Amino acid sequence: MRSSFASRLFGGFVLAFALGLTIIGWRAKVLEDREFELRQSEWAGRELQLAAAALPPVTLTHSHLHELDAWCDRMGRASGVRLTLIATDGTLLGDSAIPEDSLALAENHRDRPEVKQALAQGRGWAHRISHTLHEPLWYAAIPVGKAGAPGPVLRLSVRASLVTAERRAQTQLLLFALAVVLASASLISLGAGRLLSVRLRSVLDAAQRMGEGELGARAPETPDDEIGRTGRALNRMGARLEQRLDEVREERDQRETILTHMAEGVALVDSQGRVVQANMGLARILGLPRPPASGKLFLEEVRQPALASLLERARAGSGPLSEEITFYMPEQRVVEATVVQLGTAGQPSAQLLVVHDLSRVKQLERVRQEFVANVSHELKTPLTLIRGSAETLLDGGLDDARNRRDFVEKIDRHAVRLQAIVDDLLQLARLEQSGVRVDRRDLNLCIVARNVAGAHEQAAARKGLGLVLDLPPEGAFAAGDPELLERALSNLVDNAVKYTAAGELRMRVGHGDGRAWCEVSDTGPGIPPESLGRIFERFYRVDQGRSRELGGTGLGLSIVRHSVELMGGNVTVRSELGAGTTFRIELESAPGG
Repeated sequence: MRSSFASRLFGGFVLAFALGLTIIGWRAKVLEDREFELRQSEWAGRELQLAAAALPPVTLTHSHLHELDAWCDRMGRASGVRLTLIATDGTLLGDSAIPEDSLALAENHRDRPEVKQALAQGRGWAHRISHTLHEPLWYAAIPVGKAGAPGPVLRLSVRASLVTAERRAQTQLLLFALAVVLASASLISLGAGRLLSVRLRSVLDAAQRMGEGELGARAPETPDDEIGRTGRALNRMGARLEQRLDEVREERDQRETILTHMAEGVALVDSQGRVVQANMGLARILGLPRPPASGKLFLEEVRQPALASLLERARAGSGPLSEEITFYMPEQRVVEATVVQLGTAGQPSAQLLVVHDLSRVKQLERVRQEFVANVSHELKTPLTLIRGSAETLLDGGLDDARNRRDFVEKIDRHAVRLQAIVDDLLQLARLEQSGVRVDRRDLNLCIVARNVAGAHEQAAARKGLGLVLDLPPEGAFAAGDPELLERALSNLVDNAVKYTAAGELRMRVGHGDGRAWCEVSDTGPGIPPESLGRIFERFYRVDQGRSRELGGTGLGLSIVRHSVELMGGNVTVRSELGAGTTFRIELESAPGG
């Protein structure tokens, strides 16, 4: 028999509340015990201080045993507790519970816990069974000797039964309070559970009636709590069923629109091989002027035997069939065609054909393969030389004082080259990331050109090259990223310095027709015409050997092109063999120009 929601709620609530009250009661009992013990300790301390102040004016030694024992008897009867005066050697000088003639027979009290604690800390407290009276007592003790010197200890003891009775009364009061709270909470939870159960049954009944088609059924919406809001939501659901049917029809129309305009080619072909529906994406991928017409044979409309063969083979199977196909007419394309059989295997049924154009993916894959090959080739030479030099040193070259420096310098030189390649690769990767941020602002190309020229002036001077700036006095303003532009110009000037053996370098800045530009010209060997279209490719070099000898990575001009294109500009090159090369960066003019 299944339990009701109300009974489960009531049982869980009572269990949780009982557990919580148990924890609270246990904690309260612990705190109460501590508080009680603290109160007892404070009371005993006050009693001992009052008793100590009333000690008889005699020497606290065995020579006045009669007076001291009599005093303990009087004070014990007056306060209702046992008082004991203990000498420094542990013998008793007086005890309100022991006759005077029996004091000498009592056990030595020097090792009593409360006595040792009082002598060590100025106050002692213990709860134990008395060795003398053989019953549980509470003890408190203080030293009453002179300050700075060991002296007698005055001890107070109370029967534990008296203290336990008071604590029992407090515990009973606490348990009674917890029981009252638990009973009250149980009654409240029982009533609340039954009320919630009734309301939930009403909502459930309305939902069942709506599920059976009775759309006029309504659930209670008050009061405005979770159940009431659930009923309101259920009522709104019933009112919107018709609206949702209209939305479903609208979504169907939207899906058809999406199918018509989606990039992938989609066609539905019936069991006779005739087109039921096809979208414009299929026509675009297959190079057709329009989508295949409905009712026409698919092969007559598409004229691609490979697709027709794929449809035929899929009709004999049971699962989806996918195949990569290359078309050569009207242009070469690589596609992935997938056919899904909409019926059971071996039975005539419609087929769904989906065609993905992979031409761009294949092109990017070729670019990636070429890039990996180029990177491997660029890294192989310095790594081989570094490893060879290191092996030579390890095989005895370290003892060759004349040549070992050459090997270390070779390792350092090629390590620097590796670092340059890695740095340029990282820089190029950042430039090619989608969503890279460009800080476009109005900037003066003359200022950027001066900064770049200043950074390379010493390098040009070391090679005996002149570095000439040709700047308009009014300046030339463009919209661009200062960092990207300075990096691009710096790469161009660096290349010019490396590949120019004699002559001069010239940086020219100008503007006109809505564009601002900066040119970097050199008097170097020039670039062959057949290489002009490829110099911006990664790792392309006009002169492989000379480029590596000069420390080039083959990525500088690629970085220049990406940097300029990110700023919305373009870079061009003019060159004549034996007469030099000129690179030109053009950007959109800024209002300041």
